[in-house]
Amino acid sequence: MPKKSIRTYFPASLFASSLVIGMCSLAIPYKWWSVKGGWKGKILNDSSFIFGLFLIGTLWIFHFTFGSFKRFFFVY
Repeated sequence: MPKKSIRTYFPASLFASSLVIGMCSLAIPYKWWSVKGGWKGKILNDSSFIFGLFLIGTLWIFHFTFGSFKRFFFVY
């Protein structure tokens, strides 16, 4: 991926990741899901997904679908 694309889409990817972090933090009091291992397991699982696959995947999706809402809608 070109560095220009990373600089362009990284803020949007961080924003999307922060929304997912907010959803994961709301999942605790509302008991939307549970994770074996308690708090340590939940923090490890959530952070490895959010700052790993989700962040990089969001960057790639924004890079390949920029300018075409139809493509973005069907991919995301």
